[in-house]
Amino acid sequence: MTNKLTPIDPRQALDMWVDRQKAEKSEDTVQSYFYRVRQFVDWLDEDGITNLNQLSGRDVFRYDSSRRSDGLSKSALNNQLGTIKLFLEFCADIEAVPPELPAKVDVPTLSKAERANEEKLSAQRADTIIEALEKYEYASRDHLLFALGWHTGARLFSGLPTKMISIQNS
Repeated sequence: MTNKLTPIDPRQALDMWVDRQKAEKSEDTVQSYFYRVRQFVDWLDEDGITNLNQLSGRDVFRYDSSRRSDGLSKSALNNQLGTIKLFLEFCADIEAVPPELPAKVDVPTLSKAERANEEKLSAQRADTIIEALEKYEYASRDHLLFALGWHTGARLFSGLPTKMISIQNS
């Protein structure tokens, strides 16, 4: 790789990156990545950055600061900034940004407790989900797994190294 950067529009880079992700990730992951990076690309557009070669560490810092001032949770920031970092690593690979730029993204580190979601699913919400799955995705993998998990009281114990599932009778 040379140190010479090749001009590219942020939206074109986003399209290229999404195409690459489609080959390696699930559809849901790709969609989630797209929405996160599209916010960044929209911000670049609003800021007048039409060529990724113009992107600097200060711009990355200003975007980071704008996201942090939006009142996002630490977990949401971790997801969003982590995805931006992945995108910028791709951009460095295609010589659109300097190779050191992705390292300037300050992704918050989450403790084990912060990574765990302790939100409980209400019976009403579970019934709504099951009804929708029965109507639109009957007998699909998602339908079967959700119904099985909900009706048997299956719980995931994140403390186990193999992430084994223990089924509890309720």
